[in-house]
Amino acid sequence: MHKKQKKSELAVHFFHKKPYNYNCAQAVVKACQQDFNISDDEIENYRQCGGGRAENNYCGAFYAGLQLLKNRPEQQHLFAEKFTTIATTGVCTRREHNRKLSCVELVELAGSLIEEVMEDK
Repeated sequence: MHKKQKKSELAVHFFHKKPYNYNCAQAVVKACQQDFNISDDEIENYRQCGGGRAENNYCGAFYAGLQLLKNRPEQQHLFAEKFTTIATTGVCTRREHNRKLSCVELVELAGSLIEEVMEDK
């Protein structure tokens, strides 16, 4: 159903919008659900990772990308490098009060970069 739509568009579609009301991490994971064979229960587990509550105070969108790509170290490294170059950090900007990009822009960025690094396999 969502296969043809870009991951960035899907992630934004799911982010803080009814009926989903997913946080940043959940929105990114939901956008990639089919490609990574992720259950709805697994997506729900990411609820605790939004708003700077992910490991290392990471941005939830960044953390979700790292987790999705954890079994693909080259793509994970490329994702992390590109994300932190564009966003200037992987730490949640809500926590560090140094916003270059808004949360929705970070969700969009993560979706876009996951798609990009997966195409580069």
